[in-house]
Amino acid sequence: MKREWENSLKENRQTVDAEEIANVISMMSGIPVQRMAQAERNQVAGMKEDLQSKVIAQDPARKTSQGYF
Repeated sequence: MKREWENSLKENRQTVDAEEIANVISMMSGIPVQRMAQAERNQVAGMKEDLQSKVIAQDPARKTSQGYF
């Protein structure tokens, strides 16, 4: 019985992407996906200023990391 179940899992495997996960979380939490995405953008947008206030005397390193944000 266990072997049959494992075989059926292998045959019916489905991949899940970030959008599907966000939709499920949105459905379960009642928070619209757009609002979650906006909150994430706001958090990333604030990283530059946060790094500038915490990293002292590391301008070349900070400038290099800005390309990632």
